[in-house]
Amino acid sequence: MRNPTSREQHLFSNGPTLSRRQVLGAAAGAAVAASIVPLAASRPASAQDKVTVVYKTHDHPPAIKLNNALIAEFQAANPGVTVEYEALPYPNYEQGLFTSFAGGEGWDVFWAGDWLTPQFFENDILAPVDFSAYGVASLEEYLALSSPGSLDAYVKDGKIYSGGTSEYNTFSLLYNPDHFAEAGIEPLSETEPATWERIAEIAKQLAQVGADGVRTRNGLTWALESNVWTPLIAEPMTRQAGGELVDPDSGDLLLASPESVKAFSYIGQLGSDGSLDPAFYTNVLEDFAQDRASMIIAGVWAIPGIRAIKPDAKIAVAPLPVFEGGKRVTTLYSWSWFVGNQGSPEVQAASWKFLNYITSQGKRWWDDAGYIQGRTAGLEGIEDLPAYRLKTEPLLKVFNDDFGYGRYMFRSPRFYEIATELQGVQSLVLEGDDAKQALQDAQTELEV
Repeated sequence: MRNPTSREQHLFSNGPTLSRRQVLGAAAGAAVAASIVPLAASRPASAQDKVTVVYKTHDHPPAIKLNNALIAEFQAANPGVTVEYEALPYPNYEQGLFTSFAGGEGWDVFWAGDWLTPQFFENDILAPVDFSAYGVASLEEYLALSSPGSLDAYVKDGKIYSGGTSEYNTFSLLYNPDHFAEAGIEPLSETEPATWERIAEIAKQLAQVGADGVRTRNGLTWALESNVWTPLIAEPMTRQAGGELVDPDSGDLLLASPESVKAFSYIGQLGSDGSLDPAFYTNVLEDFAQDRASMIIAGVWAIPGIRAIKPDAKIAVAPLPVFEGGKRVTTLYSWSWFVGNQGSPEVQAASWKFLNYITSQGKRWWDDAGYIQGRTAGLEGIEDLPAYRLKTEPLLKVFNDDFGYGRYMFRSPRFYEIATELQGVQSLVLEGDDAKQALQDAQTELEV
C-alpha cells in the first residue's frame, strides 16, 4: 500500500499554488539546473575490487523498504560492490540532484521524471545504457525488454539513457459508482471513453453545495497544487483537438493555439458552472476517499492510495475522456533509473549491473510498492507480469487500455517554467478569466 501523503509529494508537488497570482517561479531545482556545467573529469575510481555506488531516490516508504532489501541481495551476490542508498523528501529531491552534479559529485544512480531528460541532455550528465549488463547487444534488443513506447522519452541520437522505468503511468478517470447511482446516472463504459462534454454535465450534477451555501463535494478534480499536473491534464486534451502545447519539432510555444484554448476553456467551464471549486480542494486522494470528490483524473497508484485512507472505498474506472469528434489521446509519464556519467568506468559498470538486477524484480515492485514498470522481459519469479498485475488488480484493465493511446509530455529544457505558467493559467480560468487571454499572456511572459 502507498502512503498517500508521500505519494502526493512524490507526484511532482512543489507546494500549493492555487492562483497564478501566487505563482512565484519555477519548481524547486529549476534554477539550480540552469547553473549546471558539464563535468570536466570523472570522479576518481575506487580500487577495482572495492566499488561504491551512490544511489538516491525520492521518499516513498514501501519503495524505500524494497530498495533496501534489493540492495542487500545485490551486495551479497556482489561482495566487491557497496551501494550507498538514501531516500530524500520529494520537495528537496530534484534540487539535491542538480546541486550534486553542479558540484562535480553527481549521484551514480538515481530516479528522475521523464520531463527532466532535456535538461540532463543539455548538460551532459547521463551515461548511455551498457547493454552488456542486461545481456543484450543492441538498442533494439534492449527496447524489446520493455513495453513498446515505455522508453521513448529516453532515446537521443540513437542512444538510450534509461536503465528502466521505475514507474510507468497513464491517467484514467476514477469515479465513485455510489455517487452515480444516487444521482440516477448510468455507470461509464470501461472500453469506450465518454466525451469531455458528457463528463462536464455529470460533474455539474454530482457537485454538491449545502443549503447554507457551503460546498461539500466537487464533481471532478485532479492534483491542482502541482505544476506538472497541469500539462498532464491539458496536453492530452489539446492533442485530442489536434494541437500541441509546444511544437515537437521546433520547440516553439503554441500555448495560445485554438486547440489549447479549447482545453483550458473546458477547465474554466468546470469552475464557472460550479463543478470544481479550487478553494474546496485539499488532496486528490483524500478528497475522493472522503466523498469530497465524485470523479478524479489519476493513475493506477491512486487505487491503493485511496484504499489506504478508506479500505471500503467504492472505486470504478473509465477511460480518459475525449472531446467529441476528437482523436483519442491519453497521458503518459514515467520515472526512470539513470546512471550519471561522472563515475569511473568501474562505478558505471557496477551501476548498470545493479540496475539490471533491481529492474528484473518487477513483480516485487508491484506487490510491495504498487509500481507499474515498463520492463516485461528478463524478469525474476514471473513469466507474464502484465497478466499477474491484472489478476491482482482487475481495475487495472482500463489503465492498460489507456496506455495504448498514451503520449509523453512535451520536451523542453524549460519544462518547469512552462508548466508553472500553465498552472497559473489553470488557476486563472477556474477563477473566471478568459482562457485565450490568459494563455496569450503566459506565452508573452515566457517569450520575454
